[in-house]
Amino acid sequence: PELPEVEAIRRQIGCVVTGGLICMAKVQRRDVVRDRLGRREGRLSPDDLGRRRVIRDVDRRGKQLMISFSDGGGMIIRLGMSGRINLEDGSTRQSVFAHRHLVWMIESPNSPETKIRMSFIDPRRFGGVYLFTSAEDCQSRLLAGLGPEATSIQGRRLGGLLRRTRRAVKAALLDQAVLAGVGNIYADEAFTGQGFTRPDLVIRSPRLKRLGWQLRFGSHSAVPSKLVEALCGITCFLMDQQACLLDSIRSMAEAEHPASIAGTLSGCADRLSNHNVLPKMPTLTPMTRQDVPHN
Repeated sequence: PELPEVEAIRRQIGCVVTGGLICMAKVQRRDVVRDRLGRREGRLSPDDLGRRRVIRDVDRRGKQLMISFSDGGGMIIRLGMSGRINLEDGSTRQSVFAHRHLVWMIESPNSPETKIRMSFIDPRRFGGVYLFTSAEDCQSRLLAGLGPEATSIQGRRLGGLLRRTRRAVKAALLDQAVLAGVGNIYADEAFTGQGFTRPDLVIRSPRLKRLGWQLRFGSHSAVPSKLVEALCGITCFLMDQQACLLDSIRSMAEAEHPASIAGTLSGCADRLSNHNVLPKMPTLTPMTRQDVPHN
């Protein structure tokens, strides 16, 4: 996923699980987890994955999700190319997702008797979960090679970073040690948004200011907020319309199909009725674009 997608995931997860107590953690594929010594094999305790800990914060650094625990430890989740985080109602049995590698059961911070099942799913396994013992351990061992955040870079600083290399501008932007969070599509959007047609051109100072502004506001602020608002709106609409949808399915099953098919459709409707997990998401307002640089 690109940075705006990771930011949208962070906001969605954060508003649901922050403050919740992890009451169960289970590893279903050991080699996707790097323990606190960096190993991908060997015994891994559920306590290492946060069991009996409260989720203190869900943050992001570049395209990496950071989940911090109440004891100071935590984990970094790298989604890679195909990774995702899934949230379900933990009080009901659900079919197991293919390629589900880790599962956490979390008490809802708003209602401790309500359980949330959080799963890490990654078919291609280019991502993974990386554990750390403290904020210092996370910074020195897992995030040490990252450059400044793409969503907060200023044009002057961006120019200084790019002048240190003789590479093409786009190649430099894709280097996470130069700028954290920029991917191929994100870089292309930033170039296109400011009218750059050649990724290997040399950008002068006034245009660097505009490029820095595009990275901060054009791709991070407006796009993720609008994306999250759209996703939340769709989710809330589906939840609001769920009862009507289920009634329609059952009516159609009873009126137009043989008993065997009717039973199958009714069963699907019953499973859908238990799939309402996430609360309505808050409306996110895009940041105000101030001091927009001009040509």
